[in-house]
Amino acid sequence: MKFCSKFYLKWFNADNELLKGCTYKMINICTLTGENEQKKVIGFTSFETKDLNEVFFSKLILRKNQTQFQNIHFKLYLPLHQKNVVKNILNKFEPLPLTLIFTSFVEIVQSQNFFFIRDRLRVINVDDSEVILKFLKKSFSEMEFVDVVAQVSNSLEAVDTIHRLKPDLITLDIQMPQKSGVEVLIELLTIKYYPVIMISSLSLNEGSLVFTALNNGAFDFIQKPKLEEQSVFRDELLEKTLLAVEGKKINPCTIPSPKTTSLNKSSQEYIDHLFWCLGASTGGTQAITKILTALPAQIPPTLIVQHIPPVYSRSFAASLNQLCPFTVKEAEHGEPILANQVYIAPGGFQMGLQKKGESYQIILRDDPPLNRFKPSVDYLFHEIALHSDLQVIAGVLTGMGRDGAQGLLELKNRGSRTFVQNEESCAVFGMPRVAIELGGCENILPLDLIAEHLLKLSFKFKKVSGL
Repeated sequence: MKFCSKFYLKWFNADNELLKGCTYKMINICTLTGENEQKKVIGFTSFETKDLNEVFFSKLILRKNQTQFQNIHFKLYLPLHQKNVVKNILNKFEPLPLTLIFTSFVEIVQSQNFFFIRDRLRVINVDDSEVILKFLKKSFSEMEFVDVVAQVSNSLEAVDTIHRLKPDLITLDIQMPQKSGVEVLIELLTIKYYPVIMISSLSLNEGSLVFTALNNGAFDFIQKPKLEEQSVFRDELLEKTLLAVEGKKINPCTIPSPKTTSLNKSSQEYIDHLFWCLGASTGGTQAITKILTALPAQIPPTLIVQHIPPVYSRSFAASLNQLCPFTVKEAEHGEPILANQVYIAPGGFQMGLQKKGESYQIILRDDPPLNRFKPSVDYLFHEIALHSDLQVIAGVLTGMGRDGAQGLLELKNRGSRTFVQNEESCAVFGMPRVAIELGGCENILPLDLIAEHLLKLSFKFKKVSGL
């Protein structure tokens, strides 16, 4: 059971019969526990980091001074990134009547009349390179709350080791002798689901394997770093580790046979000057694959921003092009935007468009990252919003952060039809959640209904309002 935000600031007693057998996994959340004299956890509460302030510590001290809490020892689990914040606050409250533990991961399991707390992640690395294994172990050790419980260099031994040790997360190399990482992944997840991050070298040859892995249940992928990129790699590894552990189970992406579709409406006429625009991040390659492979051969011009590194955007487009009944390609600067074509923003560029005569063409710019991303969804949506003659249907799909939320609101305000993917079908419900909070979406849709929704809003004979 994932900890739900509506539970924040509520105290849970371990003897509550309704909690029997519950497990809560919390990422980057503050958790306060109470232990009795036998050092058994009898209750807890969790709250967001924004509520970690002087008022919280003042109330805690008042509670500790109450008679019923005299024999209770409090422990406060805090995300690592809160260390400096807490130090500044604690100077005013020393000595504090509690123990501080800094970790970005807390798991609470209810058993009988007590809670059991686990504050360290267990990881297994599978890679045939001793250099990469050593680097991964060092990178995880620097996270302070992660234990590498095994490193496997022989892919034939990987599945048995993983099932025996039952880690919280696996990193898995794509290219290995004996068995490839994709083969290991499929064999592994056929038996039991584990969050898996694929480790890939930067090459077109591995691109298709990466997306095969993602469509078969891998959570995400990360590039093997060059020497000068190791600090960036560690930051990305930490971010994706926490996302993978907190995120939902990624089911294999069931798609129709190549060049077929489950929707058959291609004979109907689309609204004039219509563009479809989609933005996504973590989990987006799977979501986009599912949407596009459910569409007919005739579709409006479609622009997509998926947060993805250079080289892999081309592989992603090529993989989709083999599956879809229309053309999917990596966007090129200056090319015309045509019907029955999908344009994937290339990694390392910002994608926009400009009008040329009565038509439009792709514009790629080497502008700075927006919301940390290049390509950025907000960048594309802002560009689209500048053209009042376009009819636009835009959506924000699964992903961490807020990229695309402001742009979706901008599009909605200029009359575009907007939607987001719902929480239940998202790998990470970050970007859609922010778009909802800003008021930028008209509809919240499960992934399975997005292709149909795009079509419903797009045909001339349909009444656009009320759909």
